[in-house]
Amino acid sequence: MPHTLVRAVRWNGSHATLVEWARVAALSFIPGGFAGAAVTVASGAGTDIKANLMVAVALVAGAVLGYISEMGAGMIAKKA
Repeated sequence: MPHTLVRAVRWNGSHATLVEWARVAALSFIPGGFAGAAVTVASGAGTDIKANLMVAVALVAGAVLGYISEMGAGMIAKKA
């Protein structure tokens, strides 16, 4: 039971942090933050170096693709 309680407190603390980080423009996509946190936990990151590396690569790729998508949307919006 105490182990589950520790996990719950840690999980809720990370969610509170994600919501606070949303005040920064570059980190303002809250659903993406929650999805990233869920994928990180589900992959077993923190327990296995290979899982940590895979999560890091996925996070960087997602950030780059999101930035490119935002730039493309901005260019389309300027034309309209």
